Amino acid sequence: MDTRWLVELFQEVGLEPDQAEQAADITVRRLLRRQRPPRKGRSSNLIQHMVRDPLVSVNRIIGKGGEGLPFVDPDTQTLSVAAFSDVLGDAGLDPVVSMAFAKVVVEAYEPKDLYAPVWKALGNEGELDLETLRRADWTPLRQLFPDLAADQLPTRQVAVKPKAQRPE
Repeated sequence: MDTRWLVELFQEVGLEPDQAEQAADITVRRLLRRQRPPRKGRSSNLIQHMVRDPLVSVNRIIGKGGEGLPFVDPDTQTLSVAAFSDVLGDAGLDPVVSMAFAKVVVEAYEPKDLYAPVWKALGNEGELDLETLRRADWTPLRQLFPDLAADQLPTRQVAVKPKAQRPE
């Protein structure tokens, strides 16, 4: 999957080429991680997620994704201003400017514009189905970008000694 379409997306909304390149790299990294901005006002309780949708919880644990797609607002099913604002802020834009550009991205594009290349890169054909894509295994896509996916922190196991003592 070539990421030039993301660079072009950011250039079309007015970013300079170097900023567009950086924003595209950050976007691909977040797509591969399936990283979404935290939702305010909601507690993240593992038990709630497991009870609500066991398949999604298992998918999240084994790295196949969470309850939604990155850059898609789950309430409106449109692109998320907050997610793009975060990306543009991380690319070096002022927070107010990043919010303005994020609004332009959301007004100019739909989720299908962002996810059509991902859909095809995963080997799917036909019309994009966001629900199928949300539940899909993205491992083949991550393998196409080992340098971008490799910056994830490895899982480390730690031995814990029990603090309780045996009763005598």
